[in-house]
Amino acid sequence: RLLPSLAAHDGTAFCACEERDGVIEARNCVTGGKMYFTCVGANFKCSTDACLSRLSRGICFGAKTPYPAVAFEIETQKERVGEFAIVTSEDEEALKGISLDKVLSGIEATKKYFRSLNRVRIDSGDKLFDDFFNEWLCTQIYSSRLFGRCGYYQAGGAIGARDILQDALAIIPTDPERAKSIFLDVCAHQYAEGDVMHWWHPPRTGVRTRISDDKLFLPLFAARWVTVTGDKTLLDERAAYLCSPRLDGVAEARYETPKECGEGTVREHCERAIEHALARKGEHGLLKIGCGDWNDALNAIGTMGRGESVWLTMFAVRVLRDWAAAVGYDKGQRYLKEAEKLADAASKTFDGEKFARAFTDDGAWLGTGDGHCALDLICQAWAQIARIGDEKTRRRALDSAAKLYDEKFGFVKLFDPPFDLPDRVGYIGAYPEGVRENGGQYTHAAVWYLLALFDSGREDEARRLLRDICPSTAAEKYGDIRGGEPYAVAADVYSAEGRRGESGWTWYTGSAGWLYTVIVERAIGITMTHGLVRIGCPKGFDAQKLKVTLSFDGTTYEISYRKGDGDYIRAGGLNYLNCTEFRPCGGKGKVEIERVYSQD
Repeated sequence: RLLPSLAAHDGTAFCACEERDGVIEARNCVTGGKMYFTCVGANFKCSTDACLSRLSRGICFGAKTPYPAVAFEIETQKERVGEFAIVTSEDEEALKGISLDKVLSGIEATKKYFRSLNRVRIDSGDKLFDDFFNEWLCTQIYSSRLFGRCGYYQAGGAIGARDILQDALAIIPTDPERAKSIFLDVCAHQYAEGDVMHWWHPPRTGVRTRISDDKLFLPLFAARWVTVTGDKTLLDERAAYLCSPRLDGVAEARYETPKECGEGTVREHCERAIEHALARKGEHGLLKIGCGDWNDALNAIGTMGRGESVWLTMFAVRVLRDWAAAVGYDKGQRYLKEAEKLADAASKTFDGEKFARAFTDDGAWLGTGDGHCALDLICQAWAQIARIGDEKTRRRALDSAAKLYDEKFGFVKLFDPPFDLPDRVGYIGAYPEGVRENGGQYTHAAVWYLLALFDSGREDEARRLLRDICPSTAAEKYGDIRGGEPYAVAADVYSAEGRRGESGWTWYTGSAGWLYTVIVERAIGITMTHGLVRIGCPKGFDAQKLKVTLSFDGTTYEISYRKGDGDYIRAGGLNYLNCTEFRPCGGKGKVEIERVYSQD
């Protein structure tokens, strides 16, 4: 039967629906695109007044498929809830012969696949946290970032240089070949001058910008690769360069499909990125921000070429030190000297309580005084991560950062107070105050703060923040306030009045990759260096209750912890004194390891 096609008075379009042989066809009235539905495991019929598909004007209008919202009446056995599945496809043939068994087996195969991607599993006694880490966090990294580059609230699809490299950083220890492939692809989207495309659609249609931090993720990745794997041959692999006219005047970006022009080794790609950054210092010895650093929304404070970024400078210090360690002492000396110069420039922005955030084209400082962005989170965190200033300075900076933590609603602001001047600082001020980058929690930054807390020994604060960032434990603690899925990391949390503690979009966020790394390497204490797995003491869990399972090439390592008379590992009935690391070997089945520790 054909259901009536409707058109609302406000111009919103609806689609026609038709049911035949147990399959509903939903048709886009504008384009003719079709989507098919069926239900298996139960009898159903289509509701005549609800089988409609609304196209949001200006968003989905004219789309290939109708994006239908279909209401079903489900008939199950009396007084018994039946197990059924609603299946949808753009291909009507794909729905023929579909059965509930096929659907359920497909779901289990999908779960098994994503479980296999997480080589680290934990049993801490906190089932909510464990289920999130074991079942969902890697799924989010792969499905929404590495595979789909999209989420329910962010239909992107483009590859972002900074985004994809941060995701790849997280999987170097557990999925090195995929991480390497991603990295080499980003190298192939670097311009001959050293900057990289900010984002692109394959093969290379995207934007050339003045965003200042993207390029530095190349040497950051390469350095971590060498540290984790011990494999320096990556530095000798080759990738193409891109060529196009440089951006004119104060132009922020250009959409283009540039040509390839020559190639270089990974080492050369990384060093061009570093030199491109070092060539752009401002009057305070800080790196220039261009049209945005990690915070793209600060796109108006450096367009005239004067603005400087304290965070970018701190980030570069860490990158240069890591890169120097990767390439070796002789070749790394110049980079270490440059790192010290930058560290000195950044340390001079400390006012006794906190580090500044940036210096603008018009000669104003952000992150000082009591005006907009008087206190910034990421510079306080990165002072610790990059070791800027002495320990006392970093401690005071983290003390200041703690003021951004909202204990009642369990989130930490990116900065405070928010902006209300979009023309002065960038599109960040166009967000409502307390939303996304404009003074809400940006979870990316919250995880960096978490890393800084662990690294500075503030473990009680770190454990509390970790469970506020974790969506499952946060949902239990704060209830319906969060609003997001209790198994997907939220990109942001609002601090705006009336929305405090409410999640912004979920799934599509680089904070998931950083969170995975911090949980594994700091909270659990499992790190890899030159192919060796080191079992440190857990900082985020009760060690005596913790059990960790690692999977490498057919071998499962079951790790438990015991307080004892030293720091060593015990395996196969033998004590390996003064040794807390091992080299994973394939095909060994199950290996039990006991980590003995002496510290409280």
